[in-house]
Amino acid sequence: MKRVADRKAEAAMVRSPAGFLPRAPAAVAVRGAKRLSHWLFFAYLTLAGVSVPYTLVRTRMFDASLGRLRSCLARAESGCASVELETARRLRPTDVRLEIADASLAILLHQLARAEGSMLMLENRGQQQGASLSPEARVDLLLLRGDLASAKGNPAEARDDFAAALPLLGDPELLAPRLQRIEARDKTARDQSTRELASLEQDFSDLFAVAAQGNRELMELRAAKAQAWLARLPQPEARQLLVLALNASRRAESAAETENRAAQPFDPGEPPTPPAPNTRSSSAGFLGSYDAQLARYRDRLARYNKERAEANQRQEQRAANAAEVSNAAIAQAKELLQDALQRLRALPAPLGDAAPSSGGPALVPAARPAYRVLFE
Repeated sequence: MKRVADRKAEAAMVRSPAGFLPRAPAAVAVRGAKRLSHWLFFAYLTLAGVSVPYTLVRTRMFDASLGRLRSCLARAESGCASVELETARRLRPTDVRLEIADASLAILLHQLARAEGSMLMLENRGQQQGASLSPEARVDLLLLRGDLASAKGNPAEARDDFAAALPLLGDPELLAPRLQRIEARDKTARDQSTRELASLEQDFSDLFAVAAQGNRELMELRAAKAQAWLARLPQPEARQLLVLALNASRRAESAAETENRAAQPFDPGEPPTPPAPNTRSSSAGFLGSYDAQLARYRDRLARYNKERAEANQRQEQRAANAAEVSNAAIAQAKELLQDALQRLRALPAPLGDAAPSSGGPALVPAARPAYRVLFE
């Protein structure tokens, strides 16, 4: 026992005072660093666990708002589109689809110049970026082109753009309201053109009827009304045909006026007075015996009747010739009118002010880029 106690004492004396220094601070530091890293890791996991659902929720909200926005634009509801555009911007302000939607909204607000400028900028950006544009952005850009062409009164170009967008559309119902609006505009334009052309035909028919009567004053009034139609015709061939019809009606009016004058009874003057028996009258031009006076009277009466018949025959011939010229001119004018109407009916907008309104200032159509390389 004594040896054991001595050994413990020796061991205590051998150990230096530094040996009694605690190792606790270093251990605590290591354990604290480990605990901090663990806390940071758990915080990261917690943040990631919260942020991922939050991002998913915002993405779903943005997609839903964008879907409603596209539906509003398809139905041409500017108020609904404005609200949904602001909602989508709060969720994701830098998405290119919102720029396209903003340009589409400008069309609904009749700001065609701004919409066209935005469209050209987006198309240039799309050509530079190439495949980086999403399919949704590509189809929205095609729909924007179609909406702009439709608003500017180019239904054929609009249908081409919509047909190019159809294979890329996830929701084909976005095209149905647009195509229905184009059909409605076309039908309105056709109905308006039909009414306008019927009015034009009626005015020229009234002109021909007045020309056949030979009434110059009324003819000038009808001609002025016909000339007002000529200023509205965009096709030079149809305008030239109607100008020729107007000139033919003027010839018909002149011939009808001649016919009216020729139809008036000829006044050859008073016929010769027969001589009275057993009288001599130098004032009547009869001298000599009664028989001689009677013979002279009969000669004068025969000459008077002959001149009257010849004059009447000349007037009848003049009237017949004038009537023939007038009828031929009217027939020619009617034929020219029908040719002009046939040409005008083949046009989408036959009259200058019959074209559907674009809701904004007239724009020079821009050159259509080769977008099929970009979108197909």
